[in-house]
Amino acid sequence: MKVVGFAGFSNSGKTTLITWIVRRLKEEGARVGVVKHTPHGFDVGNNDTGRIFNAGADVVIASSEMGLLRMERSERADSLSDILNELKDVEFVLVEGYKSNSLPKIVVYGNQLTPEDLKLLEDGDVMGVVIPDIDKIHSIKEKSKGLEIKGGINGDIKIVIDGNREIPVFAFKDERIVDFLKNN
Repeated sequence: MKVVGFAGFSNSGKTTLITWIVRRLKEEGARVGVVKHTPHGFDVGNNDTGRIFNAGADVVIASSEMGLLRMERSERADSLSDILNELKDVEFVLVEGYKSNSLPKIVVYGNQLTPEDLKLLEDGDVMGVVIPDIDKIHSIKEKSKGLEIKGGINGDIKIVIDGNREIPVFAFKDERIVDFLKNN
């Protein structure tokens, strides 16, 4: 099972990108799981299932021909490791959030690049970067010391950190992202 995290700040496009990747992997017949970290809680909606959960049920399982949806109250937050152990028979697990966990991750930048965004590159587990407007990649170099932008064959772009660590850069919804995930 390959586990890859997607790190970025709110509204950077993580969920949109993960949704797109799930569709691409499913088109190829892969079994895919997704873990989404929601530190501020989650909206269970105002449908029947959500209303029952909001009424205080400790566990609600919604069942249909499509599958099962389980919502469970917990006294503590499960660790990412515990959650990953729940996923069975999947080839890929895409993890949204969990920025501080040690797992291979792709940083997703939104339209604004702030110094806080750039600090995500300091994580040694970063294996790739996705940026919506690839032409803005050079602003990363301007805003951060110790970074270099290197163009590769066929337009491949890499961020070079401290002269030796190369991180590939992809445009948003670049078809090469799926191949990159499968091969790394």
